[in-house]
Amino acid sequence: MKWTFEQKLSWAKAYMDGEFVPVPEGFSRSMGRWHDKVREWARVLSEYGEEGLISGAETRVAAGIVLLGPFRFFEHIPPPPLPKSIS
Repeated sequence: MKWTFEQKLSWAKAYMDGEFVPVPEGFSRSMGRWHDKVREWARVLSEYGEEGLISGAETRVAAGIVLLGPFRFFEHIPPPPLPKSIS
């Protein structure tokens, strides 16, 4: 299930404030899996700010963040320059 930026931000901030974040309707997995997601959003929020919670590859690249796996954000490191062709 996809969550909006506003929902993720609200739940992450509530978690960081020490509040209990209940499992929303429509979430078909266990409560433990839900709280893992909320903890991960809180970590991303604290490390990368609100931009880290915005969905979409274009947004992450524009913010200088690359998604390497589910919920694993790393700062973008540009690739080395290509060698010049021999003429």
